[in-house]
Amino acid sequence: MVGEIKKKRYVYYHCTGYRGKCPEPYTREEVLEKQFARALSELVIPREVLEWPQEELVASDLTERAAGEQALRREQAELNRLQTRLEVLYDDRLDGRIDASTYDKRAADIRQQQSEIHRRVAEGQAILLPPASQAVDLITLTSRTAELFLEQPGTEQTD
Repeated sequence: MVGEIKKKRYVYYHCTGYRGKCPEPYTREEVLEKQFARALSELVIPREVLEWPQEELVASDLTERAAGEQALRREQAELNRLQTRLEVLYDDRLDGRIDASTYDKRAADIRQQQSEIHRRVAEGQAILLPPASQAVDLITLTSRTAELFLEQPGTEQTD
């Protein structure tokens, strides 16, 4: 559909005729706005229905984030433990309690474990989801689409 201004103040929409002659007549902008708003109003979610998932999502999100933070703390503690072992191993090498080949082998094992932990931490951070509150905000915003559409000036509605 394409809009045209008539008499310098009224906007009418009509078919572009892209697929041949269209039998539909011109339609006033106000009529289209009401029809579009009516279609958008079907997206309205009752307040009671919105509140339940909001509470559940936020509670679930908090639990999930707490579990993720706890896992990160465990990984960091393991990294600290491995770093301490590496330092003790180095001291043992300097003091002559172990030979160079033993030091090299054990240090390589520890560094491999550290690399694995760094990889797991990076993967864990990469899959973090946005807070559930963002999902709830999106649902609420969707529910208000018709109301927000009608509040906009005509130029904003057509964009």
